[in-house]
Amino acid sequence: MSEQSVKPAGMLRVYFHDHTYKTLHLTQDSSVQEVIERLCHKIGADPTTYELLIIAPVGPLRERKLLLEDRPLRIQEKAGCTAYKFLFRQMQNSGKGKAPIMDESVDWPLPSVSEEGILERGELECLTESGWQMCSVVLDRDNLWHSDPEAVRGAGMVKLPLRCFKKVEAVEDEANCTLRIRSSDGESTWRARSTKHRNSWLKVLTTQLQALTEAELFFKAQNAIGDLEARRCDDDLARLETFDTVQGLLADPEARELFLWFLSQMAADSEDPAVAEADADFAESQLARFKEHPGIQNRLCRIAAGVGAVEQKGGRLCVQGCAGALPSKVCL
Repeated sequence: MSEQSVKPAGMLRVYFHDHTYKTLHLTQDSSVQEVIERLCHKIGADPTTYELLIIAPVGPLRERKLLLEDRPLRIQEKAGCTAYKFLFRQMQNSGKGKAPIMDESVDWPLPSVSEEGILERGELECLTESGWQMCSVVLDRDNLWHSDPEAVRGAGMVKLPLRCFKKVEAVEDEANCTLRIRSSDGESTWRARSTKHRNSWLKVLTTQLQALTEAELFFKAQNAIGDLEARRCDDDLARLETFDTVQGLLADPEARELFLWFLSQMAADSEDPAVAEADADFAESQLARFKEHPGIQNRLCRIAAGVGAVEQKGGRLCVQGCAGALPSKVCL
């Protein structure tokens, strides 16, 4: 395989369900299937029973299963490794063949809450149409789970995503044991066994809501900065591409000054009197040579990026790092 056909390699950190992780060295063309097979080989598991997911800090699409042909290293470089993490886990339905199609007419069991990341658990009464009903309640980093007081579908849990919460507040009543949750899906009222118990739940809920809000703001800020940097890079590259022609060089004040300095050096070194006039044909003939010098290449990149200005000393132009036929530093 030739050197040009080898894709640049990178590292991918893959997390397991117990929050440990494994760092893999991949190429740009490494697929999700390759990652799964390598990890399953290490633990002696069947690759067909495992999956790789990408998890975002917040948002409605917090967790997404990757396809076997996806390229995780490309996804990481495009999205930013600080914004996402990759999760390797066993499929919930690891049986062979296609997963069964769920019949909407059947009462399926409600989902069960995972034991990972639990912040608070206990019992609260929920106000329903038939009155107060006791519920088991569990709070994790992203959801408030509770048993359905009126369900006949089995011992499952109802999930209330915290991202949908608008406000959690205490209700001032005779017992001072009640709190109200306002969300985009409606309003629910809960009663604790005491004021202290109510305040404890109120504190942990508001604290986690604030943490999620801050995480979402941070995530949005990261995306905004990334978009801004991408646009800036595009603008800098477009400006740099204009320096491929004499007209483009002359249209930019700093690039024009640098190019004219270069032409004056070439004209001074030439013994041909016609060259000393530095006419248009001479400028075109020297363009390729102008762009070959590493120091000039660096200077053009800095001009395109708007980094600093050409050094001026006593009205003379100074350019450093121009190796080759030009001296390392020349002042005009």
